[in-house]
Amino acid sequence: MVKERMPRIHLLRNGQFRSWTRFRLCIFILVVFFLTNIAFGIMWLYREPVVQESLAKKKNDIYKNAVESHPPRLDILTEFKGTSEELCSKLRSGYRGITSVEYSDSGNSEEDTIVFTYLKTSFPKEIDFSKLKPKNEVFTKGNGYVEVYDRYWEQLTMNLRSFIALAGQAKIGGKRVVEPKVKSSVFGDRNGMPLGTYFYMKHFNEILAASNYATIATHDEYRAECPSDDPEHVNIHFLYSQKGESFTRAKLKLNDKEYDEISAKARKTGWTVCPKLKNFIQDYSKGKQICVNTEMYKNWTKLEKDVIRGAKCVTIGHWRGIGGNYRTHFSEQNFKIKARDIQYALKVPSSILNEANEFENSKIRGQYIAVQVRGERVVIPHDLPRLRSCLRLLSETVNALKKLNDIDKVFVASDMSSYGSGSWEDSLKKELHNENTLSDIHDFLISSIDGIEYKPTRKNLDQGVVALTEMTIISRGRYLLTIGSGSFQEWTKAKFLEHHRHDTTNWSLITMCSK
Repeated sequence: MVKERMPRIHLLRNGQFRSWTRFRLCIFILVVFFLTNIAFGIMWLYREPVVQESLAKKKNDIYKNAVESHPPRLDILTEFKGTSEELCSKLRSGYRGITSVEYSDSGNSEEDTIVFTYLKTSFPKEIDFSKLKPKNEVFTKGNGYVEVYDRYWEQLTMNLRSFIALAGQAKIGGKRVVEPKVKSSVFGDRNGMPLGTYFYMKHFNEILAASNYATIATHDEYRAECPSDDPEHVNIHFLYSQKGESFTRAKLKLNDKEYDEISAKARKTGWTVCPKLKNFIQDYSKGKQICVNTEMYKNWTKLEKDVIRGAKCVTIGHWRGIGGNYRTHFSEQNFKIKARDIQYALKVPSSILNEANEFENSKIRGQYIAVQVRGERVVIPHDLPRLRSCLRLLSETVNALKKLNDIDKVFVASDMSSYGSGSWEDSLKKELHNENTLSDIHDFLISSIDGIEYKPTRKNLDQGVVALTEMTIISRGRYLLTIGSGSFQEWTKAKFLEHHRHDTTNWSLITMCSK
């Protein structure tokens, strides 16, 4: 009996074993399938957009999904290879100073590390107004005038710096500079608005006088003192070299032969009479037309002696400032205060101050973090993927500062907004992009940090007014984070540092992705 049951018991145990094995195999397959789907989902969430030129519609959808797929939570973003506590510790180390945050640029984006560097704080130069003697010097008429006739060729910051540099040279000749009209950050637009739209003019003139620069004359004064039919009026056309040669030729509307003839004559003695240009400055076409070689005139006193020759009224056809190959080369070594320092010390008018105050009182109320993004200056030396990485890193850093300081408001100014840079089209030529690229990236920037933007009213739509209003708001932030670089950003950082010069509370300037 026993011998007959044993095989049956053995068979039953084998059957149970096979059933258990099959059950465990099924569980294993389900677990692998589940984990694979999770891994695929994570990879899909953080994928870089795959854009194929032949699939325009798919390119838009993929890019949009890629941008919108990055949530603003610090614990999910992984640009900073560390914990949130470690990031907060690094941010605390930079309080009341400047912190530089840069990618190591190993050449392999997967291996790039983020480097924190703590820099010595360099506040803007303080100008001593007590040197202004006598005070009525600001408003007295000068012995002569210098006007720029054509539009300045750059944007707000560099146009302003070029204008201040001209004021320094005009002082050498005992002249005043004529106020340029302004419009959408352009200087010299003859249909523009008064310079006082951008700056507090009384303070502007006081700073110029205190710095031993020429002060500013109005257009009305210039017209009264320099009649258009004056044959002694001197019109100067600078022949800018190298990079500026094609610009100069086009500006003067000369063909190659005409320009080469004038340029050759100017190279011999430094200047030459060029009557063909009498119609370029139509307002003073009866005056003397003189072309000047910028390489041979590096001293304004020499220009006064050889070219201006005591003339009371001088008009410069187009002015590109002082500096590199495509500018003039007049010396600024004897100026104790540089044009850049004067620029940083300027104040905006009450109209912009009131606009900034109203925005803060109605939209922010209380302490806030300020963010300024110059994305174009990241894309040009790198590419769009680097800009996206920088924005993710910015999101991590801002959200860490929020938690660290119990601040929930973030003000954002970006060159990707509808009031931002006008040169993005050229910067994106080498990048795969579509018509929604900038707006999508900008939307991610705003949503990832819950940012607040300044929306100008109809009366404040001028690009220069918007920029200066944003600068004013940014300067008052508790923390300032910047991405990119550029002259306007340097100006904004100087205003922020000046605002916090004597601040003993926690504040910091954090520059990111500036190389």
